[in-house]
Amino acid sequence: MLTNREIRALPMPRITHETKMLALQNADHNVFVVTSGKIKSNIVINVFSKNEDGRVSLFYRYFIKKHDARLYNIRTNKITDGYLTNVLQYRDTITAAKKEAEKLKRYISPNSTGSSAQGMLYKYDTWRSDIRCKLRKDKKCAEIDGIMRKIKKVPKSFETTVQKTMSHSNYIFFDRKNNLGTCSCCGSTLKLSELPRFKDREFGKCPKCGKDIQFKSEIRRQYCGIRDEGMAVLVQKYADHVLAVRYFHILYDYKKLPVPKVTVREVIRTIIDYNKQSICDYEWYYYNGTMRWCLPQNSMFNPDGFHHIFLKGILHKKGLSKELRVAGMDKLLQGWEQINQFIKADSAKSCYVRVKYLEYLASTPVLEQITKCGFYNLVSDYMSGKKYSMISLLNEKETSIIKILGLKNRVQLREARSLNINSSELDSIQTYNKTTDVNRSVSDILRLARDYEGREERVFALPDSRLRKLSKYLDGMGCKKYERHNLITDYFDYMRSCEILHYDMTSDIVLYPKDFKKAHDEAAVNVKSRKLAEECSMIAGLLPDMHKKYDFSSGTLLIKAPDSGRDIICEGQALHHCVGNYIPQVADGSTVILFIRRKSAPDKPYVTVEVKNDKVVQIRGFDNKVPESDVVDFVEQFKHSKCIA
Repeated sequence: MLTNREIRALPMPRITHETKMLALQNADHNVFVVTSGKIKSNIVINVFSKNEDGRVSLFYRYFIKKHDARLYNIRTNKITDGYLTNVLQYRDTITAAKKEAEKLKRYISPNSTGSSAQGMLYKYDTWRSDIRCKLRKDKKCAEIDGIMRKIKKVPKSFETTVQKTMSHSNYIFFDRKNNLGTCSCCGSTLKLSELPRFKDREFGKCPKCGKDIQFKSEIRRQYCGIRDEGMAVLVQKYADHVLAVRYFHILYDYKKLPVPKVTVREVIRTIIDYNKQSICDYEWYYYNGTMRWCLPQNSMFNPDGFHHIFLKGILHKKGLSKELRVAGMDKLLQGWEQINQFIKADSAKSCYVRVKYLEYLASTPVLEQITKCGFYNLVSDYMSGKKYSMISLLNEKETSIIKILGLKNRVQLREARSLNINSSELDSIQTYNKTTDVNRSVSDILRLARDYEGREERVFALPDSRLRKLSKYLDGMGCKKYERHNLITDYFDYMRSCEILHYDMTSDIVLYPKDFKKAHDEAAVNVKSRKLAEECSMIAGLLPDMHKKYDFSSGTLLIKAPDSGRDIICEGQALHHCVGNYIPQVADGSTVILFIRRKSAPDKPYVTVEVKNDKVVQIRGFDNKVPESDVVDFVEQFKHSKCIA
């Protein structure tokens, strides 16, 4: 294939009269005329079309050598490895003279039955795209095969783990008609008369092998079929500080015989690299024409899907410590053992947390310190869907566990560890430390956060004496438990109103009123009145300019600005519309409210107008009705006179 420098150095082809005529045959849109030739064993396809001036010129040159190609845009002087048919704008406007079409067919599509230049180019580009895609896949497959060759063999002891995983799939299939039963574990044939009385689907023990079983009908097995699934997980060394986690899907099929047909199929491999802090998943799936290891292709059977749907199996633990040790994971062993103890204490039946712990440890090294310190609830929250909310709580750049968790001192650390706090409790402690310097025990902080949920930031800043009085005051209201949260919300809303009104916040009369509802409502009304007074004061400063700019009269009508902010409220009440709600917008100057009056009754509300950005946006009469035609004509005169839209 020619280099970019060689391509640019080539002489440009001559434009023939026939090519010009073909390119100019349609005045509505471009026609792309194709010619072809050979240069240094490369096939060259030239594309001519009209330029912006309407003259015919060379647009593209397409250099082809088998499946390799270069596309040279003459007008932008750029060379890419794109496809010619992708860049031409109109699908049905690629053409060529008869002789050129035959030459093109000889070069790129000798076996083609058609003679359309467009069809031949599309056929070549499609073939080239398929070849390039296959080469890319072959290269990726070769890389993955190289990775998979380093995976160790499955140990013989893994068979025991498979049996443990499928321990729920032990049955005695009974046939009452023939008085016989067959154990799926040991294959023994039993006489039902020798067994204790049982019902279908009842649990019991096999008298031959002693294993726990479930009784099921032989007829159901034959006609309905029974299939049980499970998942077993194997962790092995892949390289130094690199682990391979392998997921095996196990199927017991009882369709043909009482003794199951066992299928063990490895479906997922996860490579965890602690040096690069990376995790890469591979899936056994149909790819590049065959079943093989590849990057996840099927959204249903991706690794996380298997974790959530099928991971009710058992982690192969025999030799696990050795595998971790030879992989150079000694420093992680302590955390690993503690997470095992945590899972055992919680009676976990799945290996999800064990496997995920290894994966998260690669991307979040601080998780090891949190585990070693015994914060198992934090670890559990991190691995059970609260990862992203917890990331904001952890200072991952720190090395000290106190700073990682955002705690104040060792005393807090010791108390938090003894309580085995979770992520929401850690959030409360961090909020407390940011809010106040008052020393309180962790249990007291969590109690306050629980009792005053939603308003804890304000409570944290209160001294102990205020807290005792507040608790006694709220208890004295005699509200029910489910009403207490609403009462706390109302109380702190009342406190905020008192602060806005500059009340004495040290007075018990203010802090703990005898009639709380009355005090709360009065404070809310006073805040609203205060805000209205401030807004009316701001409007008063704008009124002189508004009168000067907007006051106007003609015929029997006049339009004017209000004389005060309260006039706007009265206007809304008299005309039964919501103009009173526009006080804040008028105060900040974002809108203007004007009154239309009859000259015979200048003080009687008639029609209201809103002007915004020197544009009339609303004209409202009584009860929001559209005003009469004389008012509309008057507004048009007003707009023309005041030069507004």
